[in-house]
Amino acid sequence: MEEVFLQEMVRDREIQIGMIRKKLEDQEKKLELTKKSLEETKKIYTENHLSHQMELDELMQKQSKLLSQYKDANEELDLKKQQQGPQLQVYNEVMSSLETAEGDEAAQDSSYVTRMQAQLCKAMHSMGMVETQLALSTTQVEGLQKQLRESKTTLIEDKTQVELKLMNDLVLADNARKEVSEKVTKQTEEFTAQKDALLEKFEEQQEQQDEEKEGEEEEEEEEDDEEEKAELTEILVEGREEIARLEAENAKEKAKLEELKQKVIALKGEELVDALCAQIAEDCGVGTEEAEEE
Repeated sequence: MEEVFLQEMVRDREIQIGMIRKKLEDQEKKLELTKKSLEETKKIYTENHLSHQMELDELMQKQSKLLSQYKDANEELDLKKQQQGPQLQVYNEVMSSLETAEGDEAAQDSSYVTRMQAQLCKAMHSMGMVETQLALSTTQVEGLQKQLRESKTTLIEDKTQVELKLMNDLVLADNARKEVSEKVTKQTEEFTAQKDALLEKFEEQQEQQDEEKEGEEEEEEEEDDEEEKAELTEILVEGREEIARLEAENAKEKAKLEELKQKVIALKGEELVDALCAQIAEDCGVGTEEAEEE
């Protein structure tokens, strides 16, 4: 009866160990998917960052060029105003002299006035062209400034989304590691307690059998006890090996999480990642024991 009970307990342990193995495999697959997603996100972020940076540099060059054209147009307009100032003064003097001029002098002044009017029309035409160019340059500069502001906003939004995704991936990976670690610790403690109880029970039975049986019957019982003892010893050895394997898998999960943390550090900086990990530990209620393990 007791042997059947022990066999059932061993089968239950094997079933539980199989379930733990399956959960560990699932967590490992999730971690691999998270790592792949992180790599893809990092690649997309790098490509977008480079393209946006190139576009921003090109727009900055265009803006600098337009500002230079705008400055040259202003200087040219000021120069033309300075050059046209004396001509306008001469034109006014000529027009004033026309009111009092008579005879041949009036005819000569009229010819001079005609030439001055032609020069004045030419200068006014040049001023109109400069004003048109200035208006076009101003419009282009305003359009480039607006485009630069929109590009900057887009870059900030993309950066924010990437940071949020990285933080979420780190939180999920850390939660998975903690869940696996807690389950392994719990199963190890339960198995150790049951192992100790079985050993104690086996020792008590052996003492009772030693006191009650003698002679040939005692020898036969000792052989049976040796077989049971060997079977229990084998079960205990398998349990210890399973515990060691679970601990190794847990260490492997921790190493993978550390690798993921290093990748996040490379993108965002070590101080932010440490602060995030501390916040995660505080939110999940991690105690001193886990801190000592790390």
